[in-house]
Amino acid sequence: MDGTEVLGARLIQKFKGVTHALEHQYLRELILVVSASEDDENDAIEMYTWRLRYDSDGEPHAEFRQQDGTVMAALRFRGMQFLKKQVTELLLMIRTLCRGTLTPLPPGACATLRLTYTDRTPKGYQAPGFYRSPEDPVLRSDAQEIDITSLQTRYHGCAIVVQSVFIDDAYAVGMRMKENLRFTSLNDSLNETMDEGAGDEGSRSANNDTIERISDPAGPQDEAVEIPRKLDETSMSRSSPVMSESTISKTTRLSERLLYLFT
Repeated sequence: MDGTEVLGARLIQKFKGVTHALEHQYLRELILVVSASEDDENDAIEMYTWRLRYDSDGEPHAEFRQQDGTVMAALRFRGMQFLKKQVTELLLMIRTLCRGTLTPLPPGACATLRLTYTDRTPKGYQAPGFYRSPEDPVLRSDAQEIDITSLQTRYHGCAIVVQSVFIDDAYAVGMRMKENLRFTSLNDSLNETMDEGAGDEGSRSANNDTIERISDPAGPQDEAVEIPRKLDETSMSRSSPVMSESTISKTTRLSERLLYLFT
């Protein structure tokens, strides 16, 4: 990520804020919200959600629950080699989704970063670089959802969910992405060594959600671009999560690849 560019510098600052919330175990969700236009940023046509969990007894794990609280599955840290494999699969699945499944975003689409916080978050806390959002984004009713994957580091658990109006059959898309993992190898640039990560506490704080603008609305897209989901550098909009100095190097590497997919 080029910190000399306006968008790059802005994103670096936002992810430093995300890191701060993450290190203090305040961050519950990091959400990339894509809206059809800047006029109504709460009209969401697509959302990418990273959900964090911190285990209070020092044994980190990620749990997947139904709405009634029933635990459907639990994941635990299985070592750095397995974590690298999980990260590699995550990047491949997001790339497959953006390049081969989702149609181009409409002209004028914009993106915002939003954060939600855990119950342990001090009242009034906002991650550095973010501000309180008066309203939550509302995803359009025709959007479908895909659980991309989950990660379990030594300190944090994380699940990634994508919701989009451009997903016409969530089951078929999910199966296609899993099949692609079996036959597609990643470029070497995605196979870097990933450093150790972070832990969790799953409750959402009702009064501490935040948002922050990271760019301007997108212009018409160039269909010749390799990645059809491209927004030009004036296309991203508001945001809300945080990260720290020790974690920023690894976070920057990961966010750099995600930015490549979303911009």
